[in-house]
Amino acid sequence: MNVRAIWPPHLLHLPLRPLFWVALAALVLVSALTNHRSDAEWQPFGDQSSHIMATMSLWHDHDLRYTLEDLDRFNARFPAAGGPRGSFLKLNAQGDLFFAKPPLYALLAAPFYGLMGTSGLVVLNLLALAIMVRLTLRCIGTSYGTHLPHLMTAALFLLGPFIAWSMVAHPDLLIALLLYAGGYLLLTRNDGAARAMAGVLLGLAVSEKPTFALLLPFLLLAARHSRVTTLVALGVGLALGWLLPAALQMSLDGQLLSYQGLRFVLADPPFPLEEGWVPPAPNAFGHVFDMAALSNTLVHNLHLVPEKLFDLFWGRQTGLLPYFPVAVALMVGVLARRHRAGLWLLAGFLAHYLLQTLAFPTNGFGGGQSYGSRYLMQSLPLLPLALLVGRADDQSGTTKVGRAHPWLGTTAVLLTLVLQHSTLPPSAATVADPSRALFRPPLAWFPLEPSLLPSLPVSDRQFTQTNPTGTASVFLTSGFEQGLQVMGPKGASGRFVVHQHDANQALPMVMLFASARTHAQVHKGAFLLWEGWVTPGAPKPLPITSDMLQGHAYDLFSQRPIRWDSFSVKWGAATGSEQERFGSVGFETPPLTGSPRMDQFITPAMFSSQGIASRFHWGEVEPWGQWTQGVYAELLIPLPPGASPPLDITLQAHALVTLAHPLQSVEVSVNGRLVQIWEFRQTNAQTLRLRVEQFPEGQVVLGFRVRRPASPAELALGKDPRALGLGLQGLTLSAGAANTR
Repeated sequence: MNVRAIWPPHLLHLPLRPLFWVALAALVLVSALTNHRSDAEWQPFGDQSSHIMATMSLWHDHDLRYTLEDLDRFNARFPAAGGPRGSFLKLNAQGDLFFAKPPLYALLAAPFYGLMGTSGLVVLNLLALAIMVRLTLRCIGTSYGTHLPHLMTAALFLLGPFIAWSMVAHPDLLIALLLYAGGYLLLTRNDGAARAMAGVLLGLAVSEKPTFALLLPFLLLAARHSRVTTLVALGVGLALGWLLPAALQMSLDGQLLSYQGLRFVLADPPFPLEEGWVPPAPNAFGHVFDMAALSNTLVHNLHLVPEKLFDLFWGRQTGLLPYFPVAVALMVGVLARRHRAGLWLLAGFLAHYLLQTLAFPTNGFGGGQSYGSRYLMQSLPLLPLALLVGRADDQSGTTKVGRAHPWLGTTAVLLTLVLQHSTLPPSAATVADPSRALFRPPLAWFPLEPSLLPSLPVSDRQFTQTNPTGTASVFLTSGFEQGLQVMGPKGASGRFVVHQHDANQALPMVMLFASARTHAQVHKGAFLLWEGWVTPGAPKPLPITSDMLQGHAYDLFSQRPIRWDSFSVKWGAATGSEQERFGSVGFETPPLTGSPRMDQFITPAMFSSQGIASRFHWGEVEPWGQWTQGVYAELLIPLPPGASPPLDITLQAHALVTLAHPLQSVEVSVNGRLVQIWEFRQTNAQTLRLRVEQFPEGQVVLGFRVRRPASPAELALGKDPRALGLGLQGLTLSAGAANTR
């Protein structure tokens, strides 16, 4: 069949690449708006609430002042949020409250919100993304052939953090666009009007992201300056772009930056101006732009440069290769050209990365809820710009440089498809809970950055064991699931990292726990640190001290020294027993001094006061009782004073049972011996009576092996990600009686 005979002639001559981008843009827009959660269900996380409330205040009240009307408006629109948690506010000398975030995003977002509601914030982000796509196509041009630049651009922006963050009410994409557009005008145009506009855009970028001030010298070194008038125009534009938001900020509370002044974060109700709210004390929340403290931190942390450069490429949270393979290809292209201007921009990109990571050695990627590194994403436009300046000279013939390698670009596109396909269709859930991706392949193929563990966005509470005073944490980085190691007949092995959040204090005792008598070894690198037997109810202390932790840094926020290091644990083979064994690592807990009372219903809230210890792993105590989390949990119950075996222990509990999860089986053991399989087919409470004949060393160990723990999120019962099993309501100790169910 002759296609020309049936196809409209004018369509035969349409270029395919624009059609490709139009179709792709329509698909992304429809997909994003379809996946945007309704306001009634949306729970804005992090400091999204600040940006949303400021946007709503500008549209409805035409100001940036926080009032009770703003709070009521937010609660009415987002009833599931429980208030504007995570918002930052400022209090001026007159007692007025203002939103403590740079105002530019709210100013631009207000008309989009007014026309389209909260969907307009997604449209604004996608518009910024579309402009950056267009600029990237102009930057990398034909450096990688005719079609490959389009595939590389699509992979960079439509797979990975850029598309993930397009669903979040946050200015990250706007910040990247301001840097990109301002840098593009600066590097490609040398007339006064273009330089002035470039200055305005870069000034606005610095007002939104003050650390971008570090990038300005590198951009200036990369640009051509043939006339003094263009330099003056650029300077005027920079001043204007920075001063306009600064003047607006000064009109609110007299401070140049929104990060300065009496700034505080909202956590739980009552919220400001509600009954019972207490205004913050002066200096309740410091800002990070104290130059003396910042300089001191950078000097103290210079030794981290090699580690942070390794993390830049390979890190599971901050690495370019896991999240931006195309950026790695662009970086190689810049190095291959060896063009002076391009190398200046590459140096600026690296300098900005090191500034962030050395200033915030345990964060440096942009906050607790962050898919990939927000800070890298914001400065990433420097890489295509670096390729642009080299390509311009290459085409003019003024500099002899090598061409970029097309095979590297193809590999980068394929790697992006493998590593970042889960970011489509776009969803805010990708950013809200990145731990789902962090601990599953393919991201799990990359190493976790040890220094970043305190800030990693991990929803699994059992990943982190923190001592009661909060001065240290243990992170179970590999070989553990829900905080446990399940030991097979041949044993098991895993790795953990100890973090000391204040090296001026003594490191609390790190302990090994086991559900059955097991031989264990702990190594620090190749050095055998400890070897011995671990028994149920008797955790073993490990000889880990503060000076043994080789990783060290200075924390800008707390202004305290911190330390960390990695260790490995190896559990031995079973010694004749076929029972399942479980192991974990944690901290020494204060000894319990109380004792249980006979013939009294003891709830989990009463356990600690009556000497009953909870181990392996329990959720928070709730008004009705306490859930087990993961596959195993246990209770250590001391023998009541004056009592003698045998005793009966009567348990009362329920389980997470639904139509999709109709059966929950819990294997109950006494002192390591299986005595009962407790089955739940309904949600109502059941009782189980156990006869205890022996109290070795004055206590009994009750173990609960949950066969099919499930999370409410998996069962469409809410957002709770915890793997729940047995819901223990309480227990009763009584003199020995017939063992019945």
